Amino acid sequence: MRCPLPLFHQIVRLAQEKPELRPFLLPLLEKARTASVQERVAVEFPNQKALDKYLKAHPKADPKNHSVKRQDKKRPAGKGTKGDGFGLQS
Repeated sequence: MRCPLPLFHQIVRLAQEKPELRPFLLPLLEKARTASVQERVAVEFPNQKALDKYLKAHPKADPKNHSVKRQDKKRPAGKGTKGDGFGLQS
């Protein structure tokens, strides 16, 4: 037994089988496609190497829509803080 097709594909098949329903079905498909594309717009990568690899694999991707995750700079213990370096106050 075949798994049922996702709803999008079922609607496409229905539009092919029943041309009289196309004026009602095609706007639904376009709206679903547009929403799907908008969900996949921006990606945040853990480092620059991962971003570069992605952009090389996806040449049509707009680099402005992707970014590298900002790393928080940790302040070394003993530099401007009280404590023993383990987060404990003396």
